[in-house]
Amino acid sequence: SSSAMDLSTEELTVSAGGTVDVFSSESASISSGRVSVAASEGVSVETRDLEFSSNGKVDLAASGEVSVGGDSVSLSSMEALSVPVLVGNVTVGLPE
Repeated sequence: SSSAMDLSTEELTVSAGGTVDVFSSESASISSGRVSVAASEGVSVETRDLEFSSNGKVDLAASGEVSVGGDSVSLSSMEALSVPVLVGNVTVGLPE
């Protein structure tokens, strides 16, 4: 046990036959030109607040259903907002 851990290498591979746990009581960060996360079954993130930001394009794609829910959900755009429907329909419910 120590107060700090530093790792510096050109290449790093971590492999485990079971679970890998990483814990930080204050903060943890990954900084790289490109970061990938792959899971054959699922990825779960639990937090109080979650923010995604990008200086470029953001894509979200799924071969199945995608749902977004919350007490309040809003979409905004500086230029245009489009909702193309290839199959089926779009239902918009307005407050009564």
